[in-house]
Amino acid sequence: MINANKDKLSSFFIGSLTYEVPFFQRAYVWELENWELFWEHCLAVLERYEQGKDDEHFIGTIITKQRSAERMGESVHDLIDGQQRLTTVALFLKAIRNRANGVMPRLKAIIDGHLSYEDAYGTSYLRITHSRYDRHYFA
Repeated sequence: MINANKDKLSSFFIGSLTYEVPFFQRAYVWELENWELFWEHCLAVLERYEQGKDDEHFIGTIITKQRSAERMGESVHDLIDGQQRLTTVALFLKAIRNRANGVMPRLKAIIDGHLSYEDAYGTSYLRITHSRYDRHYFA
């Protein structure tokens, strides 16, 4: 079944959810212009938050297709549409995490929990697994 729901962005980075970018998806192609627009949107959301407005930024449609589980508790989805946006958010979180390293250990741990998860055996899994072409860039 293909899912296309209006969810908060944080709902894609919880529990044991993982997303795999199928081989037929294009490589990550965001340029400086895309990042600048993303940054402007982040600042606008922050400004609304500081004004006490419970407002959210619409990141666009994310379409996934759930796969059959291979391991107990696993929830793997093919990322059909939204790969560029979810990857950008993950990169942004990773940059914040790297800056928080040592300075804000709790923030680092929270972001780590968004970017990956551990199973009951302590094995860590990335939240987003990219296609073969991009995998080494995001490792």
